[in-house]
Amino acid sequence: MKKIAIMQPYFFPYIGYFQLLNAVDEFVIYDNIKYTKRGWINRNRILVNGKDEFITLPLKKDSDFLNVNERYLSETWEKDRIKLLNKIKEAYKKAPYFNETYLLIEKCLIYNEQNLFNFILNSIRLIKEFLGINTKITISSDIEIDHNLK
Repeated sequence: MKKIAIMQPYFFPYIGYFQLLNAVDEFVIYDNIKYTKRGWINRNRILVNGKDEFITLPLKKDSDFLNVNERYLSETWEKDRIKLLNKIKEAYKKAPYFNETYLLIEKCLIYNEQNLFNFILNSIRLIKEFLGINTKITISSDIEIDHNLK
C-alpha cells in the first residue's frame, strides 16, 4: 500500500515536516490553498543571543484571498535577503556544522524566484536532497481533480 502525506509549504519547515516527508512514498504540497496571514508559510524563528526572533520572507502587498501560488516576494527582497543571511551567519557562526549548513541556507535564499510557492518549494527540495530523502514530491494543483470541491 502506498503511503501519502499532504502538507502546506513552510519557510524552512520544522524537523517533523522532513520526518513525515521521509516516512511516505509520495508527499503532496499544497500550492492552491489560501495564503494564511501571520501563519508560518513565509516566516519562521531563529535563536539570536538565546532568544527567538522572527525571520520573514517579505511579500508584495496583495489581496488576503489569494492562494499561496499567487503570492510574490516583495521588491525589497534583494536587500532583505542580504540582511537575513547576515543575521543567520551572526547568530549561528559558532554552531557545530555551521559551514555545511550555512551553504545550504545560502543556496536556498539566493534562489532567483519571486513566486512565494516556487521559492519555498525550491528550498524544501534542496533540504530534502541534503538530508538524503528520496520521496517523490507532487504539487497539489498538478493533481487531476476538481479543485473547486470542498
